[in-house]
Amino acid sequence: MAVNMNPPPSFPPLQSLYVGDLLPDVNEADLFDHFSKAGPVLSICVCRDLITKRSLGYAYIYFQQPADAERAFDTMNYEPIKGQPCYIMWSQRDPSLRRSRAGHIFIKNLERSIDHKALYDTFSAFGNILSCKVATDLNGQSKGIGFVHFDEQEAADLAIEKVNGQLLNNRKVHVGKFIPRKDRSHTGFNQHYTNVVFVKNFGEDFTDEMLYNFFEKFGSIAAAVVMKDNEGVSKDFGFVSFESHEAASAAVQAVHSSIVNGRQVYCSRAHSMPSSLMDGTCCNNCSTNIKFSWHCTKCEDYDLCSTCYHKVGHEHPMEKVFPVSNGVVDKWLKEGSVELTVTRVNMHGPPGAGKTCALHLLLNEDSPTEHVTDSTPIARPTVRATRVSVADLKWEK
Repeated sequence: MAVNMNPPPSFPPLQSLYVGDLLPDVNEADLFDHFSKAGPVLSICVCRDLITKRSLGYAYIYFQQPADAERAFDTMNYEPIKGQPCYIMWSQRDPSLRRSRAGHIFIKNLERSIDHKALYDTFSAFGNILSCKVATDLNGQSKGIGFVHFDEQEAADLAIEKVNGQLLNNRKVHVGKFIPRKDRSHTGFNQHYTNVVFVKNFGEDFTDEMLYNFFEKFGSIAAAVVMKDNEGVSKDFGFVSFESHEAASAAVQAVHSSIVNGRQVYCSRAHSMPSSLMDGTCCNNCSTNIKFSWHCTKCEDYDLCSTCYHKVGHEHPMEKVFPVSNGVVDKWLKEGSVELTVTRVNMHGPPGAGKTCALHLLLNEDSPTEHVTDSTPIARPTVRATRVSVADLKWEK
């Protein structure tokens, strides 16, 4: 895609606003009508594709007076434009400031109803926010992860101190310093490893919380999960994702071959991040990360882990949902033993690079199954859709 890289006219930063999450059909006239309520608008620039001229979903608004720009920022953030809530940031022309790590934090395990505005309202109490966004999937649904950029590092530190480990909408969230992916391996440690520690043989009664609490003394933890089978029973191993290589290395050196929960454990550095640590899906009852889950057929966003499903239950019918690899799907297709329905397709990896495809499938146990006989080897789906029969998907080699 060719993108128009010519910058919009240069105006003092206190008069310039960036507006994001615009619908494709929002034009300059729409933005003029919307933002003129805050004061006289000097100029508007909707950024477009250089070839197709289609909107890229963001624009710059330039006010005649700084006070009007500030009024728009304070009172119009996340107001809908043509029905779509749009977020506003101060325009920052200095690339070094835009790319600076100072003031950046990330929030994990957000409840799915928390949107950009709710995240902004929560964290604006700690300082001036330059940008604030909840990561979403291809369908616009929250991934349970958010990012906030404060104008001062002190505000970011205060937000981490006050919110990390607290409940937001009845979910315990993790808040930490954001480190860009390209910088996460720039340390003196072996770059073939991640910050993830693999640990096993701690006993089937060891929970996610116990795993988190045990390893917390070695450094700040992004996530800790005990792997479970399809019935929610511990597999006697788990993963702990630290925020630094130093903490991960210290944990391995101290814990390997030591006695934990009355058992001698094995501990090592992991080469990759398990999908359950990356997934924003969490149990609505116990807030633990979910790999295998039960999803409500009527509630828009309600998931339970297997343990809570069997112990707590839910007022509506639940569907069994779980992630499987391409190899497993291929095996099932060859066996022709079950009808499968795709619920999500996650593509992992940077743009342009090779990606690992993980299919989240729904097993239709409560309805008559139709045998699927297509045995085409599965590589990567050429379409992304929800609730599409596997037999209808087109697969490329």
